[in-house]
Amino acid sequence: MRILICTDGSKSAHNAMIFLSDLVRLYEHTVVVLSVKSFGVDSEGALIEAKQFFTEKGVEVKTIEREGDAAEEILKESIEGNYDLIVLGAKGLSIPRTFFGSVSEKVLKHSKIPVLVV
Repeated sequence: MRILICTDGSKSAHNAMIFLSDLVRLYEHTVVVLSVKSFGVDSEGALIEAKQFFTEKGVEVKTIEREGDAAEEILKESIEGNYDLIVLGAKGLSIPRTFFGSVSEKVLKHSKIPVLVV
């Protein structure tokens, strides 16, 4: 199974990484961490943190950095990378919304593959 996990360095993204790290240690999975460089997001720092986190958990990951609209880039990568699952945090670093952030809401609405929001 190919899993795309998305991070912006937020607490919600970190919670998603914790959940996923427990899951992938049980089975053989390919994990790719994506961070999208956009206003207010230190994508390089988020990728370094994610790679270190997963390495400490014994999970090998590949990292990808993109630039642009976060939801659109996540959706593009999910198709181009032929993933089976997208994992992302419910809320990012932007202005708080009701239950889901705008990125997770857009990905949920438009994804062609299953999405797990943590």
